[in-house]
Amino acid sequence: MQNKCMDCDKPLKTKEAKRCSRCANIGENNPNYGKAHPLRGKSLSPETLAKMRAGHKKGEDSPLWKGGKPKCLDCGKELCNYGIKRCRPCSFIYRRKHPILGQRLSPDIIKQIGDKQRGRPRYDLRGENHYAWKGGISSLGSLIRGSIEGCEWRRQVFQRADYICSECGDKGCYLEAHHIKSFAEILEKYLKEYDQYSLPKDKMQLVRLASGYEPFWDIDNGMTLCKTCHKPYRGMREAIAEQTIMQFELTLQFKNEHVEEMALAD
Repeated sequence: MQNKCMDCDKPLKTKEAKRCSRCANIGENNPNYGKAHPLRGKSLSPETLAKMRAGHKKGEDSPLWKGGKPKCLDCGKELCNYGIKRCRPCSFIYRRKHPILGQRLSPDIIKQIGDKQRGRPRYDLRGENHYAWKGGISSLGSLIRGSIEGCEWRRQVFQRADYICSECGDKGCYLEAHHIKSFAEILEKYLKEYDQYSLPKDKMQLVRLASGYEPFWDIDNGMTLCKTCHKPYRGMREAIAEQTIMQFELTLQFKNEHVEEMALAD
């Protein structure tokens, strides 16, 4: 039989407990019931108050001091709020210089801004200038695939196929862009053509030159596949090797069975 609370009949987790955690701290059940704070109603001496206040450090003496309140970016005036960057007069001047700031843009203007910015490579944020730079651990192939040109090539391949899988005809599923002529072969020819550059020393230079290498961005070399249909195309060498091993095992099993049948017949 499950143990229940004496007050609210709530099931308890242990057999030794008599009350739940809520009922155990209500009223007379609370161990501090009827006990007043030891300092309540007592007048403290100035020496005691000085000792208590000495433990609470304020301002620059506090370990949580972060330099005080922020200052205006333009005039250097001390601000009254930590969440703002400029004082009221400077903010009015700043808004006059930026008329679009704080206004809701129409969908047409947002689309125009997006079309203008899309496809513009930011070389100033690549390589060592990027905040997530880790010393150049990414491979050349992954950098070329993840470039702006690679994303644009993938989008054009999807639009040409109307976002439908070329194998099963499924629409609305997760699609992947597949290279008909393998990306590894194109990359190998690309490196042979630009053999004056060496890896990993000139990796970023090769990434920049890849934007003008047309075989990488040939839309006719791409096809859309869903995740299920793309599996047979991935790692073709591994699949062939696995299939060869399976055929070898089946052949060996057939030979063993044939030998056993011949032995029983004799």
